[in-house]
Amino acid sequence: MASDKAKIQSRRAMLTVLGTTALSAGSAHQAFSPGNEPLKPADIRTVPAFSSLTADKSLRAGMFIQTLGYFHPGDSGAAAYEITGDSGKTFALPVGNGLFAVLLPAVGCVNYRMFGAKSDGRSDDGVAIKKAHLFANEFGLPVLNLSGEFWIRETRLIPITTNVNWGNTVFHLDESFNSPREAHFVVLPRQASSEISLSAGIKAALIRKLKPGVKFLPELAAYRNCLVIVKDENDRIGRRYGPDYNPRGWAREEFFYVEEHGRIIGDMAWTFSDYTHLTAYPCDEGYLTIEGGTFLVSGDNPGKIGGPYHQEGIAVRRSRTIIRNQWVGLEKGKDDVSDTPRGGFYNFSCVYDVLLENIRLIPWEKDRPGTDRDLKAGTYGIGGSRVLCGTFRNITAEGSPIHWGVFGTNLFKNFRIESCRLNRVDVHFHGWNIAIKDSEIGQKGLTLTGGGELLIENTRVFNNVFLNFRQDYGARWDGPISIVNCRVMIQTSSPAAIISMLPGDFDYKYPIVLGQQIVVSDFTFVSLPEWNAARYALIRLPKFSNSKEGGRLVFPQRMAFSHVIVQGRERGVQLLDLPDVSSFLAGSRRGGMTNGVLQSNCTIHFEDIVLDHDPETPNLYLGLSGPYADDRSLFPSLSIINCAHLKLSLDDVQANVFIKGTGIEQLEAGKTDSFAGKISFENCSFRFSPGPGKDEAPGRIRANTGISFTNCEINIPVRNGLPAPELLEKIDFLKINGRIRHNHLNTRLGTDVLTHLSALKIKLKREFIGMLRSHHELEDGIL
Repeated sequence: MASDKAKIQSRRAMLTVLGTTALSAGSAHQAFSPGNEPLKPADIRTVPAFSSLTADKSLRAGMFIQTLGYFHPGDSGAAAYEITGDSGKTFALPVGNGLFAVLLPAVGCVNYRMFGAKSDGRSDDGVAIKKAHLFANEFGLPVLNLSGEFWIRETRLIPITTNVNWGNTVFHLDESFNSPREAHFVVLPRQASSEISLSAGIKAALIRKLKPGVKFLPELAAYRNCLVIVKDENDRIGRRYGPDYNPRGWAREEFFYVEEHGRIIGDMAWTFSDYTHLTAYPCDEGYLTIEGGTFLVSGDNPGKIGGPYHQEGIAVRRSRTIIRNQWVGLEKGKDDVSDTPRGGFYNFSCVYDVLLENIRLIPWEKDRPGTDRDLKAGTYGIGGSRVLCGTFRNITAEGSPIHWGVFGTNLFKNFRIESCRLNRVDVHFHGWNIAIKDSEIGQKGLTLTGGGELLIENTRVFNNVFLNFRQDYGARWDGPISIVNCRVMIQTSSPAAIISMLPGDFDYKYPIVLGQQIVVSDFTFVSLPEWNAARYALIRLPKFSNSKEGGRLVFPQRMAFSHVIVQGRERGVQLLDLPDVSSFLAGSRRGGMTNGVLQSNCTIHFEDIVLDHDPETPNLYLGLSGPYADDRSLFPSLSIINCAHLKLSLDDVQANVFIKGTGIEQLEAGKTDSFAGKISFENCSFRFSPGPGKDEAPGRIRANTGISFTNCEINIPVRNGLPAPELLEKIDFLKINGRIRHNHLNTRLGTDVLTHLSALKIKLKREFIGMLRSHHELEDGIL
């Protein structure tokens, strides 16, 4: 085969004209044979079509044939052939009389008509298409098929290793022949993967470096330009929570790209003590581009409900692959009637640096009316696993509530979504470093788990939860989370949230990290007036801080929400609800009371947020269910700035609290014991409002030291929306013309209070006014 290839390629200069126009007798004398002997005009012939060769009895070995088409002239199947008697030559087609026509790669590119694609709507054109790609792969030629309609029925695994331009070509894909393992097209690398074998000493040195933070692995320098996957089947992590799932979990696994001198691309998330597999996937040096094409599918994936995933479309197994400018949909008049799930029209596996852009795709039906036709598993338009540096840009795939999410992935690292409109983005197990920008996510939402940097910018989600971390994999994100200039478009009257991180009380076999830091700014809830009864929250976190099976949950070292509004309804949002902070882990930082001073180990910040003014429930609650576990428990520094309708309950937690420019309606600090920590109020207004059926003014602070008021104003409390001046005397830290507790600087009585006192002819005492102006906690009890 190699000698045939060399011989054919040596003729390219001679036969260039064969690839463009029919030969004339006048030009034939300029062509030369392989032996540099002039070819006679009789040795070169132009015929109307390849199909006419079988009836041509004048053919003889050594002739060169230029066809004007395959079945008839002008059908785009024109090509150049050598006539030979050797049937063993590559791509030799029988033409009768013991002769064969060998297609010559003189044309510079190939199309499907050159290989006999009929486009009659009955034949399987996949046979000819597969031959075309095999030929293109053999000689390194691009496939340039810019138009035509082709039907692919049973043919699968059409290999692609060269550039493809399908232009306006239309493919009709018969899904009734889909199978669990074979896609229609498969994009392949030039080199296959191989296991890496290291000496015992080098292996031990490598294992010591397989841990977070490492960027150089000189032990693997010989595998530069390879995607390397390391796996330990004996160390299981990521057990899946739920009655329908196998709790065995995943092997501990990492993957990264090796650059010069062992520099790696791709963060390490895990620490290894051993490995059972170390595999190198060589990456091609250049980019392979596939562009254009329309794909119309029949919608009748085979199999019964509960059957395995079936494959179709384009499977990408080659790194540095670019796919763009394609349209995927159902055949006219067809519906998605599949009873088995699909693994993705585009499926990526074990690849580095891939791009999918300018694609129209559809999600598939799963939750049909009734239950008898519902699929038992998710069904996907884009799928895959073990992808490093994958970018998805300008992809549209929307559907109705019966459709499942278009994205379904595992082990995606350095994953970018840009300018897309998708009905769902879903990373099941271990996504890492994810960026979503300028996009819209539909009713099925945004569901993730994993870690690394998570950045979401200028994006709308049409769901009641903007960002939902998957409970079945621990609702885990081991890294910073940043959400900027985004909106959640509320879809139902149910509760809503920006972030939901609700792991089960279960041993997932890895630490449950609720984000290393969470920063949300310029966020909008878009709702409707009739949905005013539902509670909206910034973030939903578990009611427990120490699971029965899996140990303590890791709390973010920094949490900051700013500039959050609600459009379309009156009520605002709840800030935070943590009934038990006793056993959270605040990362590696230590905190707690030392010699009477509270050392904070995490920061929680809320600024310029429209708060829920429901009088029955605090909109910020930190509680304890027992004693603190240790000095790595949660001891927050809590700041609240420019938030109206604050209802704060701190129970017996230990915290340093700073509140500025905020309207306070309920306040409780120290439930059963004296509050430990500090609370500073600056430029705040207090208009206490007890809950229904409560008589006391909800403004109790059980503390002897550490509470300060600066430039604050006291207003008449409100009950059931009406002024309740009788509750003034029940304010815990201030009695009119009586004692004042804690530290005060320029505390004011509101105009409503002064008007009320004037009506009762109560004159304020000079001593009382002096304490409002300046009072120190050491003076408590003087009056």
